Order: sequence, then C-alpha cells, then structure tokens
Amino acid sequence: MPFTLFSATGCMRCKIVKSYMDDTGITYQEFDFKSDGKDEFNAFYRKNRSDIYRGKEGVEFPILFNGEKVVQGVGMIIAFFKDEELLNRFVKRSELSHGWISGLNINAKSSLGDEFIEVVRHLKIHGLKTQIKTDGRNVHILKQLCEKQLVDRLIFNLRGPARLYEALTGIPLSEEELFQSLLLLEQCPEYKIILSIVPVRRSNNKIEYISPEEAGEAAAFIEEATNRKTHPFYIKASMPSAEMEVEALPSSFLFKYRTACRRYMVKTEIEK
Repeated sequence: MPFTLFSATGCMRCKIVKSYMDDTGITYQEFDFKSDGKDEFNAFYRKNRSDIYRGKEGVEFPILFNGEKVVQGVGMIIAFFKDEELLNRFVKRSELSHGWISGLNINAKSSLGDEFIEVVRHLKIHGLKTQIKTDGRNVHILKQLCEKQLVDRLIFNLRGPARLYEALTGIPLSEEELFQSLLLLEQCPEYKIILSIVPVRRSNNKIEYISPEEAGEAAAFIEEATNRKTHPFYIKASMPSAEMEVEALPSSFLFKYRTACRRYMVKTEIEK
C-alpha cells in the first residue's frame, strides 16, 4: 500500500512520524509543504479539504494518505500504523501544540492497552509532553504509564460517584478501580480533576442532572481515597445531547455544586 506523507520544514511532529516509518520499514513519498512539495499539497488539499483539520494556527502537519484515508497528526498517524482500532478507542486529534500532545484517552473498553502505551512511549521519547485523559477506568493502563513516567499531565474526568458510572457511560466502574486510579494522581508531574455536571437517566427512566449532593459525594470519595482535601478540583456544566431532552444547566447553578464539593475538596473552582 503506497503512503504519501505531507510535512513541513522544521516540524518536530513530522520528524517523529518519519523516524517511526523509517525505523519500521514503511516506505512513503514525502511532500514538504514549505519546500518543493507546495503544489502537490495544495492540489491534495483542494481535493480532500473536508477531511483535513485546519485550526487557528493553520493546517496541522504531518498528514498521511494511503489513497483512501486521510490521517492527520503525529499521535493519530502512529496509532494508525500500530492498530487502526486505536483511532476509534484511545487516540484522537491533539488540541495542544508547542511541545505538548493531547487526544490520548484511556477510557476505552479494549484489549489494545499495550499498543496504546507503545504509542505514548514513542511520542514521549521523541520529545513531546503528554496530556493523558482518564475517567478512572483501565487503571492497569494508567499504572503502567505512570511507572514508565510517560504522563506529563493527567486530566481526570470524574463522572460522579462510582455507582453512577454505568448510567453515565454505559460501562460500570467499581469503587475499588476508581479508588486505585485516584491513588495514581500524585505520581503525575501535573494533574487536575474535572467533575462534569451532566444529565443521567435514573432507574425510574427520569432524566435529570446529577445533584449537588451527588457531586459532593464524588468529592468526598476523592478525599477518602487520597486522604487529601487540596487537589486541583474543577466542576463544569456539559451541554446535554439532543436525545436527553433536558435544558442546559444555567451557569449560576454551578455555585451550589461548588459549595457542596468544597466541603471535601477545598480548592474547588468552576472550570471556565
């Protein structure tokens, strides 16, 4: 299968991808957008505009094309070569630049944990700082990442009390696994906990937001698990999906949640 790689002169992420492809014997044709490959890229862009991400800083490089599929960004390209299923599970487009990479999530129900760790390791050893997201699931993956010192920043997306995880995510999470994940927080050089205030379908089929009391219950569990009240803890309201058929939570309501959480997490703030 022929691969085309569109790169840009001086692009660190492009060098990482080329190093990976060279080391693993993957042949490719390269076009440097800032050099003699500008015309080829412009023609490719016009033809595939809808599949190419363009952010505030312009088009993100590198871009890989196999004749059918466009894969953009260093993390997504290396994940694509490891196992394409990683793109649907663990690795998404990075929203960070300037030496950082995000889009690395360990919440998926999958057997590809080892492959994901290898992707993160390759990114890390080639100079990128990694932002990893978790919601407490797959603690065995997070533990390995921490042991190998592959996490520079951990974003812990707390869904609420463990008893609500299945209703919120469709996948159950035991209190023990959530407990073990929280114990790994301080092994990361940088971290923060974000509790999203989202609607949940109750056992009586009624849909309503998790309550301030339930938010406080989640914060209390963190204090109990870690024996600490001073973690960087944030709450934010998430826009409900259309099928939930509930109104967006007014931002003023978040103060009730903040008050409930500060009893246990004294640095609780509202995420802006």
